[in-house]
Amino acid sequence: AYTYYEGNILKIPKASVIPEVTLQPGERGIRKGLPVIGCGDGMLALEVLQPAGKKPMAGGVFLHGARDWIRVS
Repeated sequence: AYTYYEGNILKIPKASVIPEVTLQPGERGIRKGLPVIGCGDGMLALEVLQPAGKKPMAGGVFLHGARDWIRVS
C-alpha cells in the first residue's frame, strides 16, 4: 500500500488493523508508539514505512521526524 505525505509518496510495506475507532477517516495519530491512520471502520497501524528515496523503517523511527501526528489512546 502507499499514500502521500508532505507531497511525497510514502510506501507502507507492513500495517495492521486496529478495530477501535478513535480517529476520523484520514486523521493521523500515534498509538502505542506507532503512527496510525483513521479509517472508515477502525484504524490502520503503520508498522513499517518507506519514505521516498529512503530505506524501509519502523513506524516508531518514522515518528522521530514527523511533527504533525497527535497522540491518541
